[in-house]
Amino acid sequence: MAKTKTITKANKLKLTKVAQTLQAFTARNNDAASNANGPVISITDIYMLGNSGNPITFSLEVNTKGAGALTDAVLHNVSAPDKPIVTGGQDSLLNIPLGNDTDLNGIIFKVKSVVTATTLTPIPVALDVDLSLMGGQATKKFPLPERMFNNVGDSFILDFTIIIFQS
Repeated sequence: MAKTKTITKANKLKLTKVAQTLQAFTARNNDAASNANGPVISITDIYMLGNSGNPITFSLEVNTKGAGALTDAVLHNVSAPDKPIVTGGQDSLLNIPLGNDTDLNGIIFKVKSVVTATTLTPIPVALDVDLSLMGGQATKKFPLPERMFNNVGDSFILDFTIIIFQS
């Protein structure tokens, strides 16, 4: 049985400083990534919980007409084994439960999705995918930089890393 760590005031202060540093880093990193045109789109961000016992859910919505997606999502906890949330999820995933906000503090939520233009996709067309988390302090969408599908079969790899913190 895995040992569970208790969050102390000192650890919470450290986590808050890490979150602030990460926020500054990801703002610079996401700006730089938005200027790139590669097939891999990496987004790193934070999500603040409300400590209310609310269920936390996520949605990945593929809004590009005719595009398909294949998605894996996992909760990573340094003191326990990873918890798969979705394995091989197809296309849009709506309101997938992650757990209660009181249980998710300090957890890293990873989502990897491959989004591909199919023969049903009108070409050229913009990549339009929304990842959002709900149930914490507020619903938060994690925006993607602009990318275009120029040919049938074009793919983008979306790599989201969301660090979840208690406010």
